[in-house]
Amino acid sequence: ANLSASSFILGFVSWRNSEQGSWFIQALCEVFSKQCKHEDALNMLVQVTITIFRIVLLYVINWMLW
Repeated sequence: ANLSASSFILGFVSWRNSEQGSWFIQALCEVFSKQCKHEDALNMLVQVTITIFRIVLLYVINWMLW
């Protein structure tokens, strides 16, 4: 079976910080470095998705409060 991941959703773009990378890359590195010894790739990618969702949610909340 093939497994792939993407930093964007069709119709949208991926924002990238030139020093830290995109939210996707940041989350991917964080999750894989912490969980690679006890989780499989699919479960880690699910955690990456959850991490990005939390980042976006905080971003939207902060934007709405601004």
